[in-house]
Amino acid sequence: SLRTEDAATDIVISVTEAKRLSFDRNVRKAYLQALIDCLRQRFPAMPVISALGIFDTRNFPCRRDVASYGTEQLDVLITRLAVDGPIEIDADSAKSEWMQLKSAILTHPNLMSSKGVSQLCKLLKDQHGEDFANLVAIADWGLAICLSTAECERDFSLLKIIKTARRNNMATSTLEKLMRLKLDAPAISDYPFDSAMTAWLNATQRRITTASVTAGERAELQ
Repeated sequence: SLRTEDAATDIVISVTEAKRLSFDRNVRKAYLQALIDCLRQRFPAMPVISALGIFDTRNFPCRRDVASYGTEQLDVLITRLAVDGPIEIDADSAKSEWMQLKSAILTHPNLMSSKGVSQLCKLLKDQHGEDFANLVAIADWGLAICLSTAECERDFSLLKIIKTARRNNMATSTLEKLMRLKLDAPAISDYPFDSAMTAWLNATQRRITTASVTAGERAELQ
């Protein structure tokens, strides 16, 4: 019910079951379907990316269905690598390793509890690198696939912020260093200013005039 501002009475809005079902069928479901269609068009199915999901143990089926799990997806990955992959994979060895890996995941709690492709790949590298060399190479290759251009776009935006029209003579090496500082350096709040100042003072003999720095301030800096 709704209460008007200038009236003491409530306005009651009732919805019948028939109207609710009509709204659900003609509006809500139509809207959701249009949204799903838009998402599917914006992010089309990518067989290679979908196939990499076999390395995510959260997708693992129950024990009785493990035997055939991931076989088709592994074939997709091997076929793609055979066509234009940057690494060479022994297809037969990779399939054999996959059967062994499924058994290992079921018997090793640390492997089964891994979350995501990257975590499983790291565990395999650290603990079973020689046993699953082909699968580790496939997973590494898959993790290097760029899923969007957002990172590149952010880098180009940063480049335009740093190299402005007034700084168009900036050397490429200087631009690279400034971009690395901006992208990878720790937060300014974490920067050790005291240590940096001490290193700067001790690097060479500094001429600090008494007009700008008092004796007490100089002693504190040193």
